Amino acid sequence: MRSFIRWACSTASPTARWHLPTLKSPGQFNFFTYLADATKPDGTALAGGTRYRISPQLYWYIDRVGLMAEYVRSAQDVKKGTEVRTVGNQAWQVSLSVLLTKDKASYDGVKPNKPFDYEFKGAGAWELAARYEEITIDDTAFPLFADDSKSARQARGFGVALNWYLNQNARLAINYEHTNFTGGAVKGDRAPEDALLGRLQVSF
Repeated sequence: MRSFIRWACSTASPTARWHLPTLKSPGQFNFFTYLADATKPDGTALAGGTRYRISPQLYWYIDRVGLMAEYVRSAQDVKKGTEVRTVGNQAWQVSLSVLLTKDKASYDGVKPNKPFDYEFKGAGAWELAARYEEITIDDTAFPLFADDSKSARQARGFGVALNWYLNQNARLAINYEHTNFTGGAVKGDRAPEDALLGRLQVSF
């Protein structure tokens, strides 16, 4: 069994990055953007001060089962024209994974007891995983720094995945992600998003 609690805290100076981030859904579509209108003297929101970020993380692994949870809280001074306010966003996620083969779950990745080979002497390791996640944008961002008819105030979603670890360096994954939004449309909420994703990961 392996468990651990990790804390991370970071800051960034005002000159580190003037442009603010765009938030993307699991399907890689923008669901939150700060205002950026170059046709107006004060039409663009910019990072206007120090950014703070804290992100505690917990993970627990025993035999074939793995559990990981993470919380993130960030605060960024944002300015538009002469207005400067602190925007504090928060997000969290929890994920659960279960190995279907007789392998050991690990935070550092899965090392199959019987790696896949061309002679089919080993099948690699197979894993099912599920995750729930939420992100909430600070109300302070609206309407001065962001347009709630285009940018969502909250995103909530879940995903399921089937992972095939061919060996300790290669993984094939198929993921299904469903995301609901609060706001982000001219009339009410942005339409939910469904995404089916495939990925080949090779690491050394």
